[in-house]
Parts: sequence; C-alpha cells; structure tokens
Amino acid sequence: MATTTAHVQTHSRFNGSSWKALAVAAPFLILFWINIAHHTMFFDEVNAWAISAASPTLSKLFYYVHYEGHPWLWYFILWFPSRLTHDPVAMKWVEAVFGTAIILVIGLLSPFTWKQRALILSGYFLLWEYTVMCRMYSVMLLLVLLYVVRRVRKPEGVIGCCALLGMAGNTDMSGMLLATALLIEYAYSSLFEVPKEQRADVVKRWIPGLLVYVALVGLAVATLWPSKDISWQSSGHLGAQALD
Repeated sequence: MATTTAHVQTHSRFNGSSWKALAVAAPFLILFWINIAHHTMFFDEVNAWAISAASPTLSKLFYYVHYEGHPWLWYFILWFPSRLTHDPVAMKWVEAVFGTAIILVIGLLSPFTWKQRALILSGYFLLWEYTVMCRMYSVMLLLVLLYVVRRVRKPEGVIGCCALLGMAGNTDMSGMLLATALLIEYAYSSLFEVPKEQRADVVKRWIPGLLVYVALVGLAVATLWPSKDISWQSSGHLGAQALD
C-alpha cells in the first residue's frame, strides 16, 4: 500500500510538472508557428532549397555543396521534401519541425525554473534566428540540445554523445567549432573527474566515440571543401588565399 501511494504521489507530481512545462512552452510554440507562417524567406534561405531541388540525385547534391562553403547536412535534409515539390514554402514545414522540437526540449527537458525557461525562450535567437529563419542553425541547435540532454542523463554513452556532436559539426562551421569545444569539455570531464586507476577504462570507452566523431568531422570537411573552379579567389585549397 505504501509503495502504491508513493507511486501515485510521484505520478501526480510528474503530471503536474508536465502540465506546467507545457504551459510555459505553449505560448512560444503558438508565436513561433504564427511567425513562420508569415515569414518571407531571404535569398540565401531559398538558395539552399534551390540547390536541393535542382539535384536529381544525392551524388549531384554533394557535388553542388562544394560551391556553398557549408557542410552537407542541411541540404541533405531539404533534398527529401524537394522530391515531392519544388515549392520553397515546403522549407517552412521542415523548419517548423526543428523549431518546435527546440522549444519543446527547452520547455520540457531543461533543468531551469519555469520563469527561467520562459526568459530563455524569449531570447532573440530562440524566438527568431534559430527557429523561424529557414537555415541550418536550427538543426545545429537541436543536435547540441539533444547532446546536452544525453550528456546529463547518460554521460557514459560516449558513442551517442560523440555522434550528436559530430552531426552538429556537419551543419555549419560555427557548429563544428561549438561541437569541438563541447567534445573537449566532455573528454576532460570524463578523464580527470575519475580516480587515476579508472582512466585506462575511460580511454578504452572513448576510442569508438572519437572514431565516430573524427569520421563525421572528416565528412564535413570533405563536403565543405571548395570546388577548384569557383574563382581565382578560391583555388580549391582551404586557406590558400588567407595572406593575399
């Protein structure tokens, strides 16, 4: 009886917390959906869609990405709905999925108070640039948020965490820099917050995760490498004109 009562009390508290979290997130979801419905897309947003729509195959898509200076992931995501329609408005539906997921992760899964969650969701980047604007930033932010959730709840799951960070590095150069910084912090914490006699086991557990991360970063570098025939300013070698 005592166990059943405790279970009911815990379940009630969970339901109450869930309803409060939804109450915090709901106004921002509604505002986000209204904003994205009325959003007039910029040329650079439509450009990404045009590249995906103009690519009859994935191999052609990866060929065109070399002219963009961004990794492949955002164009790859857009390629699938572009098989169904060439209307760039479809980008809004894609962005709506990622923006909704970002708001829900912060509203439902973050450890902050309800007021703090509302303040975070009221910020410019979460209210506009990383959600409403149809760019790769939303994918990057969602992957980083999912990494943080997994990092806190299952810190021993190195491969999953490294995979999320590696995928974040395939969205944008800023995503690669952020993912690398988070990876360094994660590795440092995993190695130096345990007794010395356990560090050898930590290193063994980290090797597969690092291989996954390096492979994904290598894919990002390979796809953002500029094509040789862009112009005299971009010879196809990263940094070749840095001192020109």
